Amino acid sequence: MKNKKHFTPDQRYQIEALLAAKKSQKEIASIIG
Repeated sequence: MKNKKHFTPDQRYQIEALLAAKKSQKEIASIIG
């Protein structure tokens, strides 16, 4: 079973913004931590 990480609403908003800015998943992961 994969280890699933849960995000806060603030983190979800930040991820959406980064995806909209065409950031890669790797970049987003390093920003979010």
